[in-house]
Amino acid sequence: MDVHDSLILHETPDQFLIEPIHDPGNILVIDRLNQEFSLVDGKKHIPSTSKSRSIFGIVGTIRLLAGPYLVVITKCSKAGMVNGQDIWKIDETEILPFARTILHLNEEQLAENQVYKAMIEHVLNIPHFYFSYTYDLTHSLQRLHNTMPEFLQIPLHERADERFVWNRHLIRDFVSQPQMAKFVLPVMLGFVQTHHCTVNRKKLLYTLISRRCCYRAGTRFFMRGVDQEGQVANYVETEQIVEYQGDKCSFIQTRGSIPIFWSQLPNLKYKPKPEAILRALARGLNPAFFAMESIPLSATTRTIWLMVSDKMPSIYS
Repeated sequence: MDVHDSLILHETPDQFLIEPIHDPGNILVIDRLNQEFSLVDGKKHIPSTSKSRSIFGIVGTIRLLAGPYLVVITKCSKAGMVNGQDIWKIDETEILPFARTILHLNEEQLAENQVYKAMIEHVLNIPHFYFSYTYDLTHSLQRLHNTMPEFLQIPLHERADERFVWNRHLIRDFVSQPQMAKFVLPVMLGFVQTHHCTVNRKKLLYTLISRRCCYRAGTRFFMRGVDQEGQVANYVETEQIVEYQGDKCSFIQTRGSIPIFWSQLPNLKYKPKPEAILRALARGLNPAFFAMESIPLSATTRTIWLMVSDKMPSIYS
């Protein structure tokens, strides 16, 4: 199920009305007072006095001290095509408050709200957010090839790989109502670029996609290792796709922090010494990696374990 690709945002003091250009009979109404979301039929619900403008998608809603805010895409550019479908890059967004006034905040709350809003704007200004109205950008071409036809009929946000959906918390107000699925746009952080290449006089389309995982993302040194769910820090999946005369080839590489419990806090040294967290290892590494006794323990895994412990897990001893 595709997402609406062209929208008109109508603003009134009491409501946000979002009208799909290609489906004007299905209008999303957001009540700015009681914060309710609903769908109405027909343009008759749009006041003639409303302020209208084009938007290119809804990132979601977020709650700050002043109340909820609606985050919309106001400018985007085409990043390329994958499997014949357009991929778009977010260029500009806007954060719209539900509340008509902020007089209910005191000076301290007002200052904090401005700081939070500025932080969100800073993140949204990162020039590496991508989306598609028709293509599941969070899954590799390999995974999509191995799915059943019914899978493609599922709403885009439901079948998306949540590891790479960076606005999954922002769309919670929409996903709770299945009838709003066509307004829910999964957003991925990473990199997408396509190039038309000629190799030995043969023309082909080369695509590079990097998907950054939203779990345990952080800066070097401050985010290391793995958590008890098996999520490693700064995990990235990079996919190379070559399309030639209708044939497609996909090659995937992954990277992430070493999958053990460890830290490497920065200090005055050029290379701070890594420290293993042995208590966390005993409590969490077994469930995350060694839960299935039928899986043989590889030499690499044994080496990693012996780096931080002088005893192998009991199920493999």
